[in-house]
Amino acid sequence: MLRVGIWGCGGISAQHRRAYQKLEETGVPVKLVALCDINPENFNREIKINTSSITDEPLIRVDNCYTDIDEMLEKENLDLVDICLPTFLHKDAVIKALAKDINVLVEKPMASTEEECEEMIAAAHKSKGQLMVGHLVRFYESTAYLKSIVDSGKYGKLVAGDFTRLSALPAWRIKKGKEYTNRADGVIFDMHLHDIDLVQYIFGIPKQISAVSSGKISYCDSVTTTFVYDDAFVTVRGDWGYPQSFPFKALWRVKFEEATIYCDQTGKVTLYEDEGSTTLDQIHVNGGIYEEIEYFVNLLLNGGKNEINPPESTLETIKLIDAVGKSAENGGMTIVIE
Repeated sequence: MLRVGIWGCGGISAQHRRAYQKLEETGVPVKLVALCDINPENFNREIKINTSSITDEPLIRVDNCYTDIDEMLEKENLDLVDICLPTFLHKDAVIKALAKDINVLVEKPMASTEEECEEMIAAAHKSKGQLMVGHLVRFYESTAYLKSIVDSGKYGKLVAGDFTRLSALPAWRIKKGKEYTNRADGVIFDMHLHDIDLVQYIFGIPKQISAVSSGKISYCDSVTTTFVYDDAFVTVRGDWGYPQSFPFKALWRVKFEEATIYCDQTGKVTLYEDEGSTTLDQIHVNGGIYEEIEYFVNLLLNGGKNEINPPESTLETIKLIDAVGKSAENGGMTIVIE
């Protein structure tokens, strides 16, 4: 039985709790046994983080709850610590758990800086525990399909791609107020990061990037980034500056030499060829968090190498995010990726 403790019971943790409950109900030998948060009111309530984050599904009740992480780590014989803390706390939290040889799943972004990510990876190399970062979009079925097409070269080389993610300002950001302006404040380091990570996971590290941004509500509300590859480019757009009534949308379109593949906001994927189009009904987007947790739990229970989301790959995403921010702050300056 894999014993799990969640550290940090803010908005995103509710989806993690439901994932462990679902896995246990389906017979996977895993159990959420403990929670830790500095605010005990968070243990049995769901915190709204965006317009679609609250469901009617109740939270699983956990009996062992702590407000001190050292007490939880001392009293509970944990196999996995799932960290859902704010990003600036990730590095120290991950290193603390890994130092006790406990496996760690940490929410994205991996950390605030490239240097912090490197410290976390170094700690993982010294530990008997494994480290994984929760980039949920890598675990969508539509992502797996697109990556299989790219890796196989089935429709020729990449020509161009477009990835778009749009939403109203998230609830957590509204609460911060307009004066809250730091790196974590803008869309680049939050929502845009999903697609930056997705593009580098699918297509690899680009030769160069450039980005332009604007912001009226937060530090950065809207950004468009262009990745340049050999004889190809991919454009990534993120914008959370829409009215609160605007529905969340995430979609992509990728053009190859011999076909184009389009994924709409429902996760439905359509393949377009000269002879006609085919809708792939078996491709759909589940929650992502359940799939990433299922994947990591299975690795821990059964062994095997993390092929989808090793922390070294996430470090590359943070490096690209740094380059996006630098380019945007300098009017779209081209950044050559070493």
